[in-house]
Amino acid sequence: MVTESVHNKKMSFEKYDNTHYIVYLNEKVTENYRNEDGDTFTAFSYAGTETDGGTVIGIDPDEQIQDALINGVIRTRYTVSVEDAIKTHQAILFNSPEHAKAADYRAEFTQFNEFRESCIETVRGWLE
Repeated sequence: MVTESVHNKKMSFEKYDNTHYIVYLNEKVTENYRNEDGDTFTAFSYAGTETDGGTVIGIDPDEQIQDALINGVIRTRYTVSVEDAIKTHQAILFNSPEHAKAADYRAEFTQFNEFRESCIETVRGWLE
């Protein structure tokens, strides 16, 4: 279940335990947000699996933090198995560019890469 939560400050990530972080994804910024108490502020809302809008991701504690966070955020949409399948489809296209599913394989690779690039951009923004 996805929960959206509003915060009065920008969120990014926090260490959850040795192998997990909680990350705040799908950010929406609302200027002049008015809460139920009548307070007005710039609001940051996040949608995730936790009640505060965060999402707990697994990380490899032996990886550099940037790489671990990028991989963890990618895993919110693509499992390792699905990513491997997408890469396998690219190998098929390399050997057989006119494959019956060529257009589908190209589209899935484009979608994966666009998401991957957005994950990299998000994590780099957190670490600046």
